[in-house]
Amino acid sequence: MITLDVTQTKPPLGVIPRRIIDGERMSTLGAGMIRYYLCAKPIPLEWITEYNEIANRLSKVPDFVAGGIR
Repeated sequence: MITLDVTQTKPPLGVIPRRIIDGERMSTLGAGMIRYYLCAKPIPLEWITEYNEIANRLSKVPDFVAGGIR
């Protein structure tokens, strides 16, 4: 059972921001695509599609810079 401590001075831990998760996923997808490319294997279209969707979403986030978060 979860109990609440009303005397707590700091807020409870929340969730990881989406932009961070997206940045990590984008890096993972990119690394996977490079590995497939180096082995001369076809890159799954789902990976390319997901990579592009994340790139489009992150391009609208003002604090996101390719390769990391500002």
